[in-house]
Amino acid sequence: MAKQLSSSLTLFWVIAVPTMWSAFFGIFTIAVFFSEREYFGFVSSALLKVLIPIILLGGLLIFVYTIMRFRRIDLDADFVYATNYMKTYRYPWHNVESIQTKKGILFNKGFIKLKEEGNFGTQLSFLLSNRRWREFVEQDIFGVAQYVKKD
Repeated sequence: MAKQLSSSLTLFWVIAVPTMWSAFFGIFTIAVFFSEREYFGFVSSALLKVLIPIILLGGLLIFVYTIMRFRRIDLDADFVYATNYMKTYRYPWHNVESIQTKKGILFNKGFIKLKEEGNFGTQLSFLLSNRRWREFVEQDIFGVAQYVKKD
């Protein structure tokens, strides 16, 4: 039976935050474009009609190239499972080169480097659950400790 390695907050950051961002700024952009007001507070509507779509698209690009690259990672004795919540792929342990962790400002990240390119590339990024990570490494569940790359 597979055990989850990544944080449960992965779903929130990968699905919920970008969805809320695009819904809020998308509706706000539509409202600004259909409004006949000349000023919104001290800001002219012409400036907002340029600025708001830039903020919307800029935020979406940041999400696509950073947060939405995180995967949910599950492990069992034979495979590493990676999902983006749309599709799940499994990678055999002999294809795993190393597992590395990195402390971040908002959250800690983990990276699984593959020997051969898979459907998600040669590196699987995930939000690290510190509790689960300690458990996997200290108890050497599924032989994870042999793949851990020390910084």
